[in-house]
Amino acid sequence: MKTRLLIADDHQDHQNLLMLALAASAPELDVRFASTGEEFLHLVRHEQFDCVVLDYFLGDDHADSLIERAGADLVGTPVIIVSSCQQQAVAIASFRSKNVADFVPKEQAVVGEALWNAIRTTIESQRHMQEDRRKARRRERELV
Repeated sequence: MKTRLLIADDHQDHQNLLMLALAASAPELDVRFASTGEEFLHLVRHEQFDCVVLDYFLGDDHADSLIERAGADLVGTPVIIVSSCQQQAVAIASFRSKNVADFVPKEQAVVGEALWNAIRTTIESQRHMQEDRRKARRRERELV
């Protein structure tokens, strides 16, 4: 089963570097790309993804604003923020946004397996939480 991934980054070179890093370590991927905030919002509203990789600064938009604007369309879809910004405030702001599961500095994301490891761990965690919720609902129905 292919992992459905959305990569939102406004630099084509960065998209290519992220994809190269993933291709070297990831199994089959079904990847969509967004270069603007509007493309990002359109894709999350009309397609389902296992995970979203979102550049903190996407053109004139910030990840926290885009996540808020996406609202319910991102519920259940974990988000990993990447950024080349070295300011600690960016990482802190990222974790304060809903659905953000991880933050990976872009210099780490474009080499080795750091990004794929974050994606894989995030997706597995999300699936475990969903399974736990299903089990809890099933138990609740059995008690009624």
